[in-house]
Amino acid sequence: MIEFWIGVLVLVLFALTVVCLPWYRSRHQSVSGEVREQLSKTFYQERLAELTLEADQGLASDEQALVTELKQSLLDDIPAASSGNQTALPLSEKRLVLLASIVMLGLCGAMYAWVGGYQQVSHWQQVQHSSEQLTEKLITSQGALSTSDMQDLILALRTRLAQNPNDATGWTMLGRVATAAQASAIAIPAFGKAHELAKQDANITLAYGQSLILTSDEGLQQQGRDLLLPLLDMPSVAFQAQSLLAYDAFSQQKYGDAISYWQKMQSAIPANDQRYAMLADSIAKARQLQGDNMSHGVAVSIAIDKTIVIPKNAILIVSVQDSSGQGMPVAAARFSTQPFPHHVVLTDQNNLTPQRRLSDLKQLVVKARIDLDGNVSTQNGDWIGVSGPVTLGDPVEVLIHSH
Repeated sequence: MIEFWIGVLVLVLFALTVVCLPWYRSRHQSVSGEVREQLSKTFYQERLAELTLEADQGLASDEQALVTELKQSLLDDIPAASSGNQTALPLSEKRLVLLASIVMLGLCGAMYAWVGGYQQVSHWQQVQHSSEQLTEKLITSQGALSTSDMQDLILALRTRLAQNPNDATGWTMLGRVATAAQASAIAIPAFGKAHELAKQDANITLAYGQSLILTSDEGLQQQGRDLLLPLLDMPSVAFQAQSLLAYDAFSQQKYGDAISYWQKMQSAIPANDQRYAMLADSIAKARQLQGDNMSHGVAVSIAIDKTIVIPKNAILIVSVQDSSGQGMPVAAARFSTQPFPHHVVLTDQNNLTPQRRLSDLKQLVVKARIDLDGNVSTQNGDWIGVSGPVTLGDPVEVLIHSH
């Protein structure tokens, strides 16, 4: 900012120089005229003395004519301005110059206020001083800033980064704030600069890939995929990368890829995590769009009695049988990760044999069993829950509470 005001000062001084220079030149010329007049008078006195000496020695025949000619040459060389006016003129000139300088300064100020963006510059300075308060407000409000505060924080961050362009953390923060403000034109280059400065930071790469994959530009989307795929091997960010790639696959109508990513995400979290049920819903929707219509599937909600103590090596088996509840199950799913899921979806992909299809059933019964020893061939001590007969496609609720 100091460079700006130095530039303004130089321009104002230049303007004042333009105003004062003609006056200075006229004063210089006036002083030169006075010097010339004094020299002429001195020359006149010396020449007059010479004429008098020549007349006394008889060398000058017509002394009076020579004196008259000398006086005439002196009058021609003296400026026409009277000596009486020369004393009053400098004071009026000084006043005129002072008035012109004041007018010039006023015009400069008015011109700057009109076209110089004074209000914008003032707001910019204010934002610079309040950048720390805006950052604290962003943290305490968990990103819930007003639009104007978001814009001010973006301005403050861009100003700070202009002074320190190698701050990867600052570029990342600018990208996140711009994303929250829906300013992708600022967010994408900011994340790109942060990634360029810190390519080894998986979180920055994840943020950059997300900003690219959520655009509508196919070229940028592909760049985002190329950035996210290597992150699947990094446990710290693999879950988030899978989520983004699943969203991208689903939006591209690649439902099989989306289901695969969501299933991997399910295997990485506990079944009582609320995200587990959300992922199950997403998988069901993708399967429906893919062709596994849920009118030919079973959505099961499972509840476990609170008195049941589940051993670490226990497994959950959910099976579908015909309405009689007898014989071999038509379809089944097995879960060994605890805590066990509360929402399960079975389709023809869970069929036990190709000859018997879940989608061919009209009425069915769902059984949910906690196998305590992990051996499906034994049932002693296992906890079981059985639903009543339901129509294929209807939601099913099962309570596991009895041996």
